[in-house]
Amino acid sequence: MTLSKALVPSNAIVTRVAMVAVAGIAADRGVKSFVGLSVAGLIAGAVLDVPGLAWPALVLGKSVPELRSGWMMPFLAGDTVKAIIAALIVSGGWSVLARRHA
Repeated sequence: MTLSKALVPSNAIVTRVAMVAVAGIAADRGVKSFVGLSVAGLIAGAVLDVPGLAWPALVLGKSVPELRSGWMMPFLAGDTVKAIIAALIVSGGWSVLARRHA
């Protein structure tokens, strides 16, 4: 590996930092509802999945519809379930904290 390749951040690192930014923006805006947290989780998942389609498109020469059905669709159900479970846990936690401080 050359030094120039070693200094370029990988797609995985960049997309995860972007996911954290989405979560931070949601937190800064005071998103505490189940729906708001679910949407933030789905957006964060899209931030990871959409750039992940660029690599196989460029390397394998596949079209976006092919990649969406073959590469991305298996992950969408899991991403959706994870976003909903996380939203349930976090919104429930906020409800418990609100009752304790009331």
